[in-house]
This record gives sequence, structure tokens and C-alpha cells, in this order.
Amino acid sequence: MLQKVSYFIFVVIAFSLASGRTLYAEETLGSAIDALVGAQGRDAIHHTELSINHTKESIRQGLAKHPYALVRHAKEALNEIEIADKDNDDNPHTKEAIKHLNATIASGQRAETSLATKHAEAALSHLIQAIH
Repeated sequence: MLQKVSYFIFVVIAFSLASGRTLYAEETLGSAIDALVGAQGRDAIHHTELSINHTKESIRQGLAKHPYALVRHAKEALNEIEIADKDNDDNPHTKEAIKHLNATIASGQRAETSLATKHAEAALSHLIQAIH
């Protein structure tokens, strides 16, 4: 797959040089990703990455015994992964991450930070698998 991306990037750069058009690296990478997974796939990856960041922060807050902040970040993570799930609804890992994030929120609202953190860690594992 990496060869396919590298070849596509080479073709895009070569074409831009031949046409005299300036091409930015970000534009080339975006085009390569769109060619492989489509615009919806790229959006799903972006929202999954945002969800991963919020889930990591939720875990950090849980380990620090801050249930309010844990819940706040878990809700943000849930919101982002639900958006990603709409764009790519055939990924079983996003479904599992959603279940664990809901459990994180419920446990955190009861101030059960240890249990909430375990659910957030399970959600993180599924979120990482969802984009790999």
C-alpha cells in the first residue's frame, strides 16, 4: 500500500512540474489519501484521530482522579467517533469504542474514576485499531 501511495505522489508531483503548476505538500498528501480512501474516509480518519486525542486526555484525567474532566473529554471523544462512524459505518472497532466511551461517561458521572479509566483505555485500544 505504501508503494501505491508513493507512486501516486510521484505521479502528482511529476504532473504538476510538467504543467508548471506549483503544488503544495499538503495538497499532494490530501489527494493521495483521497485516492486511497476517499474524502469520507479521510474525514473518518480525522475524526477518529480527534477522538483518540480526547480519549487519551480522558485517561490522563481519570488517572489524576478528576471525574468531571474525564467525562468532559470522554463526551468530546464520543462526539468525534460518532461523526467518524457516520462516514465509515462498517468498522467494528468504532462500534466497540462507542460502547466503551458510553461506559466511561456513565462510570465517570458516578465518580467511579478507576472503572471509567479502564473503559477509556479499552476505547483507546479500539480507536487505534480502527485506523490501522
